Amino acid sequence: MRIDRIKATFGEREVFSDVTYNRLVEVLDEWIATRSNNNALELFAELRRFWKFCAPTLCNGRNVAASLPDDYVSSRVQKPTPTRLFTDIESIARLWLNVAACTSVHQKNAVRFMIITGVRPINVHNLRWDYVHEEAGEIVYPEGLSACEGL
Repeated sequence: MRIDRIKATFGEREVFSDVTYNRLVEVLDEWIATRSNNNALELFAELRRFWKFCAPTLCNGRNVAASLPDDYVSSRVQKPTPTRLFTDIESIARLWLNVAACTSVHQKNAVRFMIITGVRPINVHNLRWDYVHEEAGEIVYPEGLSACEGL
């Protein structure tokens, strides 16, 4: 998927070994301006992987993408900003009622758990019994669990 987006960025007649540092910078600047922050970061990482893989055979070992600074995209995309948007109670009530029609008990419980606690879907999947502290009445995810960043 990402490789297809990279392919679409470069012209059909553009030769891999002729791509210059300035052309890559131009491509990255275009991605930063037209794509979401995460997508621009993902495409940049994929571009570097692609160049690292192809440079030895198609470019006499000259990896132009390696000369790009590691933080080229991350230092130029907007940082995520906090939001004050909340889901209205009517939507939550409708979701609660619609979940009742679900045939899987596990899906029902997962959605209800998300509604009641505000936990994100990935963290429902990552939940373990040892994260639940009944005495304190809280769920504490371990610090190293990457999906919990921003919890």
